[in-house]
Amino acid sequence: MLMRRMQLLTMMLAMIAIGSAVAQEPVGAEPELTVTLSCSGAFPSGAVSCFVEQRLLTLGPFEFSLGVDAAVFLRDRDADIAAYGTAVLYRENFTAWIELALPEVLDFIGRPDYLRVGFSTRF
Repeated sequence: MLMRRMQLLTMMLAMIAIGSAVAQEPVGAEPELTVTLSCSGAFPSGAVSCFVEQRLLTLGPFEFSLGVDAAVFLRDRDADIAAYGTAVLYRENFTAWIELALPEVLDFIGRPDYLRVGFSTRF
């Protein structure tokens, strides 16, 4: 259990370092590596999650990438980490995405969802 938490903490710190390096690109410059880092926390449940992804291909409004999702659940003393392939559709006021877990790329820690979908919109 302690080893699993240490692996997860190491992965999350690496994701933050990658995201910080990309965030330091000058405004208006296209970074050589387009890496996105997203983190969130939920309290009082004590869940902390980070997702880092590398864009692979953009075709018009569609973007395809690979990502790693890591989560720590402090209350349950549990964690999970998994690799995902993502496809995103971008529109002016709408974004939709699908994420599919890639079990052959990275051994799972915990039991992450194998399929996730989502959207965001502006009113």
